[in-house]
Amino acid sequence: MSEPLIELPLLRSKERFHSLDTLRGLLMTLGIVLHTARVYDGSGSWRISDFKGDPAFTLIVHAIHLYRMPTFFVLSGFFSMLIFDSYGPRRFLAQRMRRLILPFVTTLLTVNVMQEWFLAHFVHSSASNVGRAFSSSAGVSHLWFLVYLMLYVLAVWVLFGSHDWSRAAVAKLERVVNGDAFCLLRLYLVFIVAFASLRFVQRALGIGYITFLGFIDSTDLIDYFLYYVGGLICFRSPSVFSAIKRLDPLGALLAAALGALVLSDLRLSFGVSDAVYGILRQSATFFGTSSLIGLFWQLFRKSSRVSRFFSDASYTIYLFHHILVIVFAWALLTLTWSVVAKFFVVSTLCLATTACLHVLLISRVPLLRLFFNGK
Repeated sequence: MSEPLIELPLLRSKERFHSLDTLRGLLMTLGIVLHTARVYDGSGSWRISDFKGDPAFTLIVHAIHLYRMPTFFVLSGFFSMLIFDSYGPRRFLAQRMRRLILPFVTTLLTVNVMQEWFLAHFVHSSASNVGRAFSSSAGVSHLWFLVYLMLYVLAVWVLFGSHDWSRAAVAKLERVVNGDAFCLLRLYLVFIVAFASLRFVQRALGIGYITFLGFIDSTDLIDYFLYYVGGLICFRSPSVFSAIKRLDPLGALLAAALGALVLSDLRLSFGVSDAVYGILRQSATFFGTSSLIGLFWQLFRKSSRVSRFFSDASYTIYLFHHILVIVFAWALLTLTWSVVAKFFVVSTLCLATTACLHVLLISRVPLLRLFFNGK
């Protein structure tokens, strides 16, 4: 049987979901680990690279990529629907766009301009790189996900603003996903069928690998939208939310096993086709996302000073960390330290600096809080 509908009022309440807030904050803060690892992965493909490098950091980068942003978009969809149901379509659009557009534009025109200036003068030694960066996708840099979220918010407002037809679809899903031991597996089957169908439509229409504005990848945009829609459904459906927030040992085992297979790059090792690899990758991500949400639901149900800090400061940490990773990594380039030592120093300095920036400046000055946090 499905979980009692008495939980539905809880999902529609305005109380904070501390566990999900904490997870969202941690995922944004992980940007520090991700981008610092890219400095030291030896590929030379990031904005700045250490000449030594260690392949172990490549594994860290791929592992974070596998689970981080899909989980983030599930949580974004969940909180989007909470705001939509709490305040209605007009206030939903105004609140979400304020939280997205103001920090995006402010950071793009201040922090990212300084970042490109620093790269041009100290890393690439070419002042023309600044203009070139902003005529391509490089100027947007780590802010790409805010554009994706703007598009998703607009989609929700357009689709549900005048007539909310989603409730009938959620009611049908409730009957498919009920509260027994196999509810997560049934939800997985629904997800993977949706993913495979979207891939088929993409290829049929010839829109599988198109890039817009230099940084909006059509495949990523559609894939992440699937997770965002999953978050919308989680908020609306008690049975789906129950299946996701339950820490299922089988789901965690599948996340680890499938993740290990994907990270070993089956396409090179065993000649697995792109289609099969894509399904395996999305399967690992699905079970990893549900396991992360389940783990944090168990551990952080109650508010704490640490959870509140990461919930409140993570936006500032993310917006400012990118330039600091570049500056601190550049400062250590000529040192003969091991790349592991450099990685920990850069990561620690970035976290400490961005946290202090939020506590001492952004959170205390209303104008800065509005333009960099949208509130």
